[in-house]
Amino acid sequence: MVSLIETKLQAALFRECLALVEDGIASPEDIDTVVKNTIGRRLAVGGPFEIWEQIGWDLVQTIAGELFKEISNSEEPMDLLRSRVNSGQLGVETGSGFYGWSKEDIVEIRQRFDASGAENSVGGVQ
Repeated sequence: MVSLIETKLQAALFRECLALVEDGIASPEDIDTVVKNTIGRRLAVGGPFEIWEQIGWDLVQTIAGELFKEISNSEEPMDLLRSRVNSGQLGVETGSGFYGWSKEDIVEIRQRFDASGAENSVGGVQ
């Protein structure tokens, strides 16, 4: 059950991140910076419902009423993702994706993930 919850939540965030980039609203760098410095920090200390309980459900309802209609509901991978895959830009595995990956960059990000106690999420390549 935990794996299903994790996968679905991560997929929803992933879909919206791709939509923001594809729509020209933000760059991958912008999104990574925002997530690491805002929601990532909050989610490290409290789950979504614990956070929303503090905000107050009346405000959460208002926010949802405004934002839900703007959130991507794409049922297929975005063209942005398809073009990267089709051109062989697979991320760390190939040395390019949305970022360029030098050997030093790969070592650095893997060290960051290892030090955080997070599971290996960087391409699954050792």
